[in-house]
Amino acid sequence: MPADASGAAESAGLATSRDRVQFRHPLVRAAVYNAMPATERRRVHEALESVAGARGRPDLAVWHAAEATLGIDDEVADRLELAADAAGGRGGTVSRARLLARAADLSSHGPQREARLVAAAEAAAVAGAARFAAEMLDRIDPAALDPVAEGRVLMLRAMLALFVADPEGVRGGTEQLLRAAGLFHGRAPELEQRALLGAFNAELTSESTVRSGSLQALGRRLATGAGVTDGRRSLALRALGAHILRPYPEAAPIMRAAVAMLQDSNDAQLLELGSEAVALTMALWDEQTCVELLERTVRAATEAGNLRVLDTTLWVLGLLELVRGDPAASGRYVEQVRELRRAIGYDAEQVVNASYLAWSGAPPELVEQIAEATLLTGFAGVWTIAMTGLSIREIADGHYRDAYERLRPMVEREFLQVTYQQLPDLVEAGVRSGNVRAARAAADRLAEFATASGTPWIRGISARAEALLAEPEQAEARYVEAIEHFGRATAPGELARAHLLYGEWLRRMKRRREARDELRSALAIFERVGAPAFAARARRELEATGEHVLAHETGDGPDRLTPPGGCGRAARVRRPDERRDRRRALHQREHGRLPPAEGVPEARHHLAEAVDRTDARSLSSRLRASRGSAQARRGPASRHPRIASRATRPASGRRPCPTSLPMTARRSSTRTGVRAAHRCS
Repeated sequence: MPADASGAAESAGLATSRDRVQFRHPLVRAAVYNAMPATERRRVHEALESVAGARGRPDLAVWHAAEATLGIDDEVADRLELAADAAGGRGGTVSRARLLARAADLSSHGPQREARLVAAAEAAAVAGAARFAAEMLDRIDPAALDPVAEGRVLMLRAMLALFVADPEGVRGGTEQLLRAAGLFHGRAPELEQRALLGAFNAELTSESTVRSGSLQALGRRLATGAGVTDGRRSLALRALGAHILRPYPEAAPIMRAAVAMLQDSNDAQLLELGSEAVALTMALWDEQTCVELLERTVRAATEAGNLRVLDTTLWVLGLLELVRGDPAASGRYVEQVRELRRAIGYDAEQVVNASYLAWSGAPPELVEQIAEATLLTGFAGVWTIAMTGLSIREIADGHYRDAYERLRPMVEREFLQVTYQQLPDLVEAGVRSGNVRAARAAADRLAEFATASGTPWIRGISARAEALLAEPEQAEARYVEAIEHFGRATAPGELARAHLLYGEWLRRMKRRREARDELRSALAIFERVGAPAFAARARRELEATGEHVLAHETGDGPDRLTPPGGCGRAARVRRPDERRDRRRALHQREHGRLPPAEGVPEARHHLAEAVDRTDARSLSSRLRASRGSAQARRGPASRHPRIASRATRPASGRRPCPTSLPMTARRSSTRTGVRAAHRCS
């Protein structure tokens, strides 16, 4: 090459040549490269291969060798495969996928070419390049695959279906993975166990829409697969099989051993088994270990560049924070998922977390629409979580009968640890809606979990459930016990709900000062975690004790916008009778601990008004008679109301309180405008 070969390009300002050639813009470089004749371009690549090899850059040399090759060249394809393995060892999953794809281009037709395409698709899937992975799978000739390669293709298609939210793939994921496990059986025991673990996760995702057999059949297949070889996967499969097939007290120790194994796993092992940690730790009511393992998985996936696992783990962490009752933390994970998806070329997460919207104050109708759309994509597990979130929202709003009717069919269609998390809400909704028998059955199951597991979380939940069902003389001790257990757990929403229920109970017991302390604690936590519906309920309860509470606007949630011209914390303007109306509504809802049936509140209201009017007329006539006799004794100088009030006040400075009057008459006097006649100041 002549020494002045770059002169024309430098004069035109297109490139500079110093230690290396640099183009003014990447498009200029692309235009120069693509404008070259193909023969000249291959000749340049051959020269660059020699230079790179002489300088000790075999990976770069083999890439130039591949670009210089026309047609099939198995020797260069073998070199590319070695370079791909080296790139994968450095964490370069995208580079590995592209090198393997190029190696497949240069390979002769046959099993080796198909194996390279499968490996390229697997590497692309790890990197989150789902479209590239799908292209590799579409190039595969199924007739050229051996059983193991065919099983790998089935596994990969099932994983990609979850990543891109393909409805048919999601519904058929368990079936595909069980087929893959059958192809691996007797040929690749480790792959068989991986396929079975994937089948369990696919079952959790699709739940009622799954096209495979029964859950019991899956449990038996997992138990069988645990015996094909020893190791960590075997222990995980044995625990999951026990979770499905055995009574809870028998399954708990086996699951606990598997969780201990996961805690001792290194990062590479956790990347493969981290998803199983969710099912096992949630079944054991061990939210602290679950968060610990998932956060470790996030760090390991970030360092390894495994974007598919990172995406899934962040999304699951968002759900877990809702189970712990922290919508604000869940929202932060939702945003991380969206940022990751945008970085790899997707507009948003594959499935919207509708339960987060329910917790954060979105309209219930919108949440139901999103949940139904999610169900159509095959993600029945996400739909179940959304319905659970809506039932919790209904409990927060005091719609206990609606919450019970939403929870009941889901609990009756029991599904492992998913149902476990619905039982505490069924207890509260059942007690408050008059379905005490169902609430009692759910509380008994929670007590069984608490005995077998013994974590602070489930012990607090069980104590709170028993408090809701207990008689007044036993309820307080159980509320205090629940708060103590939740104080040692890491579930802020559960702790706040225990404070709230205890505060409501204290207010009904006429212990308002103690109730205020509990309700203030609940309100502070609900406002901190971004649970506006529960915060509003705690605020109403506080106001019912006589305390004035300002509304609080949180910065988190789906729709926290400041109105034009307004400030971040909007002023709260109350109607004069708003607090009275709220107190009356609370009294009606909690009368006798159960909400009144349809039609009864109005009948009670009319009856109370009729009694009050009768008492008010009787009270008014008695007051007129007493005023007349008092004025006769005092004479004309005390006819002015203020003079009369001072004249009749006793030496202590207090007005007389008509304790001899019936309580109904005293209440009715407030409505008839003679409040001052019976107030003790």
